[in-house]
Order: sequence, then C-alpha cells, then structure tokens
Amino acid sequence: MSVKLYVGNLSVRVLDSHLEKLSGQVGTVKSVEIVKKAEVNLSEPWLKKLGLEPFEKLAVVRMGSRSDAIAAAKLLHGKKLFGRKLIVRMAGPHGPPIRP
Repeated sequence: MSVKLYVGNLSVRVLDSHLEKLSGQVGTVKSVEIVKKAEVNLSEPWLKKLGLEPFEKLAVVRMGSRSDAIAAAKLLHGKKLFGRKLIVRMAGPHGPPIRP
C-alpha cells in the first residue's frame, strides 16, 4: 500500500526527478507528481491548516510503505532545495493529512 506525502514551498526550479531522487535515498518511491496551484482544487483553509498555504507548486510523493513515507518525510522536511525549505505533510489513512 502506498502512502502519500504532500511537499510544499517548492521552488519553481524543482522537478519531479529531484524529489524522486531525494525520497529514493530512504525508500521505494511509487510516483512523484508536481502540480501548480492553478491545477488543484483544494480549499485554502485546508491548506492553511496543513501549513502549506500559500504555495505556487505542490508535490504529491507516493512512497511504497508507511515506514518509507516516514523516513522520507523526516529527510525532506526542512531540507533546503534551490534555496527554499521544504514543508512535508504525510497523508492520513482517512481525511486530512497529518504532520510527520
């Protein structure tokens, strides 16, 4: 079962491959998708609650297991990538994401 991570505060220079390479250091990466704010239909209060608002780009990283997701969240959260500190939130099994 894959587990989703939401990665925010991305530089416009970040590519899927950057996050896949970093996350792959600690576990199996199933997929990485970067979306722009204009492409998502997420309510701003929900994003603010997660600490992901405001954002221009947001990544959804699917890891192979919960333990892989936790390890990737610990590695990525606060890490500087192209001059910006990443913000990572792990999706809960039901409902809104939870913090790592």
